[in-house]
Amino acid sequence: MKFLTQMWRGRTLTVAAAVGAAFATGAAAQADEALVPFIVNVNATVSATDGVTQRQVTVTANQETLLRLPLQNANGVLNGAQSRLSVPAVINNHAGKVTVNLSAQTYKNAELSLYTVNGKRILHYKASASSAVNNISRRNITTGVYLLSVRGANGVAVTSRMTHSGGGLDISVVFSGENSPSASRLAKKATSEDWMITVSAAGYVDSVYTLRPVAGINPTQNITLQKASSGGSDFVLIGGLKWMTKNLNVETADSWCYGEGGQAFDVNRAAYVTLTPSQVQANCNTYGRLYTWSAAKAACQSVGMRLPTRKDWDDLSDLVDGTGQKVNWNNENGNGTNETGFSALPGGYRDSDGYFSNVGNDGSWWTATENGSNAYYRGMYYDHGIVYVPEGNRDKSYGFSARCVQD
Repeated sequence: MKFLTQMWRGRTLTVAAAVGAAFATGAAAQADEALVPFIVNVNATVSATDGVTQRQVTVTANQETLLRLPLQNANGVLNGAQSRLSVPAVINNHAGKVTVNLSAQTYKNAELSLYTVNGKRILHYKASASSAVNNISRRNITTGVYLLSVRGANGVAVTSRMTHSGGGLDISVVFSGENSPSASRLAKKATSEDWMITVSAAGYVDSVYTLRPVAGINPTQNITLQKASSGGSDFVLIGGLKWMTKNLNVETADSWCYGEGGQAFDVNRAAYVTLTPSQVQANCNTYGRLYTWSAAKAACQSVGMRLPTRKDWDDLSDLVDGTGQKVNWNNENGNGTNETGFSALPGGYRDSDGYFSNVGNDGSWWTATENGSNAYYRGMYYDHGIVYVPEGNRDKSYGFSARCVQD
């Protein structure tokens, strides 16, 4: 049996591995490397840059793929005794039967993943210290080099490069009772500079965001790309921001089509009525969905954009001379010219009790700016050529429309 030493988040990790007929443990993962798993809903390209270095990987739809990022500042972090922390993970193998022995105090629960050298995950299993049996198997694994990752729920991670001679593979996880460093000591980690991540696919809106990875296996990035319009007319550039030209219509929890699951106010009857399913769907098709504040933020993120801040809306108002004429919908009073192409749509709103009002008459859009338990919003009336700034704000449980932006 031989012992391998590797760095993880600034700590020395000791991996004991027996070399058997099916597996031979090779060099451990580099200390200055971050492994970031990506799962995207469509075939996509994930690109990353820190301003100097660029990395790219191709992801197959709904299959986890690793993006490997070099870290420039992943120096070890010493504890109070000026010695490296050591977290053992003992990996024993015999003829394709691998036993991973983990500290129950350190890991509690663990995720095992086996990756090919180009980052494709081919095995995945969640093991628990409370379970009597933890194992994962696969009948046929082709000959080649693989990366075995063991990651604990508290952030402890061990990765080891392994060579497989072909054939079946069985991995069993055993949680032992030896002492290990406390979670608080393990919480320290070395960080690198920020990386700009771009997830792109033909016919879909890019997802662009900043990531600060750490050495070893990082949290999985689950990305959902949203289809772009065929003519590219769903966005308009106003003052350096790319604004949606339609109200967001991505179905999420805590979002509704106008009239869905509740009663809507009928102006002609001066009463609340129940809309038919076809009427409800028609409202979604025309005006988009109504979201709680949290749902609006999450929905914008799901399409690779963000919910505009209060300042973003203020800047928009300033750019159109404080009026809503250039961004408002056309109506019988002729107040909206819509010359910017913003195409504001009066989607109405849903109150915190579940009642819907004012579709076709006015629109309300969430901003990302909070005020305690409330959040600010912006609105437009059908018969006023202004972007009005209401006094105060609304409870985050209200259902308002959302327009997303991208810098």
